[in-house]
Amino acid sequence: MKDIMPVRAFMFVVISVSVFITACFVSYFLYNGAMFLSENAGSGYNHPSISGYGISTVDIDPNSVVFNFTLNTPSDDIKTALQKHFEAVGSLEKSLIALGLTQADIVKSGYQYCVSDCSAEVIQIIDQSLPVVTPQDSGSRISQVFTVSVKNLAISKSVVDIFKANKNIEVKGTNFSAIDYKDKLQLARTEALKKAHEQALSMAKVANIKLGKIISINDSTSSYYTDQPQSEVTVSVDYEIED
Repeated sequence: MKDIMPVRAFMFVVISVSVFITACFVSYFLYNGAMFLSENAGSGYNHPSISGYGISTVDIDPNSVVFNFTLNTPSDDIKTALQKHFEAVGSLEKSLIALGLTQADIVKSGYQYCVSDCSAEVIQIIDQSLPVVTPQDSGSRISQVFTVSVKNLAISKSVVDIFKANKNIEVKGTNFSAIDYKDKLQLARTEALKKAHEQALSMAKVANIKLGKIISINDSTSSYYTDQPQSEVTVSVDYEIED
């Protein structure tokens, strides 16, 4: 028994020293790793930079135009709003079909409604049937999303005129289908990039600084229809500022 005690004490000392040394090594590597990441993160994201923006618009001769819009029908209560909405939808579809569209060209979503405070967008989905009407359902609005495909471009301007004449129609987006659409977009993107670079150079000259390498390039494309189908390309470029 007496011989075992010194052995146990020795083993305890060895284990304690090993744990201490291991803890020191772990702390050292964690500290230096954190410092390395911090230094590199700082040099990567905190470098002074300058940005330039460019916009280019191109006319499109599409094979078809697809309009996405929302028809909103406000009223004092849900039941009246929904009844008015049925009438508004019927009148809208009648006008579009009179231009030469078919029912298949007009795609509708389910109805939505908000009550009391429509600005809060308290939206609920309802079916074709009338919703349950309660006395507090005042200040209501029925909304429905439409997608209209126009393949005959000769009537597309007339379709836009119908949208403009109806104050309850909110156009959400316009998409085009064209054979040379991608080529024209690429040309617009190149022109927008050139304008972004020129703007950055102009600002750098005024600020008496020198542009460095490009950090990032971002672009976005939006389509719309006024008197002519058009697409707009916006490009932003971030440059480092040379020391």
